[in-house]
Amino acid sequence: MGWNMPPDDIDAMHITIKAYSDKIHREYTGNVSNSRVLDHFKSENFMIPIITVTTNTVFIPDLIDVHEVGR
Repeated sequence: MGWNMPPDDIDAMHITIKAYSDKIHREYTGNVSNSRVLDHFKSENFMIPIITVTTNTVFIPDLIDVHEVGR
């Protein structure tokens, strides 16, 4: 796995971030870390001016709440 640049004919990407906190992400996903996804957002390779990037997250009361979503 790892970061791969999208093909030339791709002009948009949509990424779902389950939770910002690694602990909560692991609880929600069955012990899968979110570090790879978050590292991509911080990477200079991710800043591709010709691609529109949108994201979303989930809201689960008492697990992924307003505070977690706001992070």
